[in-house]
Amino acid sequence: MPAKKQALPVCALESLCDGDCREFTYRANGEMIGGFLVYSSGMAHTYRNACPDLGITLNWQPDPFLDTRARDIQCARQGASFRIGDGERVFGPCLGQDLEKVPVRVVGGVVWAETESPDAPGSPGG
Repeated sequence: MPAKKQALPVCALESLCDGDCREFTYRANGEMIGGFLVYSSGMAHTYRNACPDLGITLNWQPDPFLDTRARDIQCARQGASFRIGDGERVFGPCLGQDLEKVPVRVVGGVVWAETESPDAPGSPGG
């Protein structure tokens, strides 16, 4: 049986400027997982906060995910770079391993992440 879904508010669009990033937590496969949003060219792009090569978080401080030019998402630990729009790796080890998208929608000026309900099967308490 598919897990029940719910929407989790990430942030209001009006609070974002081009190049802003926001971390958030969402539920998948019964676990709480870190994610992040990058606002670029009027679009909110959201990904799992995990280097596809090492499995570690991409950032080492809260919220910064972009390179010094604010053109690509960058792994702070190994320097791999990913395109903001689709998460495709463009530089660094293991080319072809891309970021995992987190489904979102914008409703009423708020970015909402699609997440499992806390009472979904396989989740604590579910």
